[in-house]
Amino acid sequence: MCMQRVKRGRPSSSKNRDESHVEVAPVQGRHQRNVASKSRRCLCSEAMPSPSFVEETVLDPSPLILVQKAYSSIDGYEIARVEKKRQRAEGHFVAGIQYGEIEPSAFAQVLQWMGPNEGDRFLDLGSGSGKAVLTAASLYKLDLALGIEVQPKLHAAALDARSRLLALSAPPTPARLIEFRNEDAFKKQWYEGLDLVFCTTTCFTPEMIEQLQRDAEKLRVGARIAVTTRPLNSLKFRMTQKGVLPYGKGSLTFFVYVREDSQ
Repeated sequence: MCMQRVKRGRPSSSKNRDESHVEVAPVQGRHQRNVASKSRRCLCSEAMPSPSFVEETVLDPSPLILVQKAYSSIDGYEIARVEKKRQRAEGHFVAGIQYGEIEPSAFAQVLQWMGPNEGDRFLDLGSGSGKAVLTAASLYKLDLALGIEVQPKLHAAALDARSRLLALSAPPTPARLIEFRNEDAFKKQWYEGLDLVFCTTTCFTPEMIEQLQRDAEKLRVGARIAVTTRPLNSLKFRMTQKGVLPYGKGSLTFFVYVREDSQ
C-alpha cells in the first residue's frame, strides 16, 4: 500500500522559512480541523518539491545504516512497478494503493514523535518492503514489530530484508517478534492489542480513510497512530505532532495522534 534522503541545512531565505522547518510544536485541542487537499494527485511515488530540512534530533546512525544495508539490493519501487503492470494487464486495478517508501532516518523521527515505550506493540498497515517495521525493531525493544502488506512480491521483499538485517545485527526487538504478514489488513481486526500504528494514507480513497478511522477508534486509550497527508477527524484522537518529512521522491506531512477517552 501507499506507504529519501534527509537533506541537511537551513533555508536560504526567509520567504520559504516556514516550509523548510519541521513543525515541532505540539498541537493543542481535542481534534484537528479537517484540511482539504489542494490536489487529488497521489504524491506517494511521484516527485513533489522538497523543502530544506533541519534535523530535530541527533540519533545514533549505526542501526539505521544496518537497515539501509539490508535493502542494498532490494528495490521496492521496481517490485511495485512490475506488479502493478502485471495486475493491470490482467484487468485488475485497486484504488487507493500506490507505492512509496519512507527512509529509515525519516521514520526514526516519526517514531520519536510517537514516543515508543519498552514492550510496545507496533504495526505498519501497508508495510511494503518493510522499512518502517525494521527501523522500529532496530531502534526500540518492542514486544511486536509487525507489517501487513497485501502485495505478495513486496511481502517477499520484506522477508528477505528481515533475513538480511538479522544476519547483520541483533536488533533490540527479538527476531521472533519481527513479523510480516501477506494479507488485506482491512479484512482483519488489526487494532487489537496495539500501542503504535503507522499508515501512509496519502493515496487512500475517502472510503478507505473512513474505514481506517473506524477501526483506529477501537485502539486502546493511550495508543498512538501516525498517518500522512490526510488528518484524522475524530474526537477520540488528539493530535500531538505535525511535521513535514522526506518520503519517497519528495516529502509528506505526517500527523501523530494519541487515542483518548472521549467520554
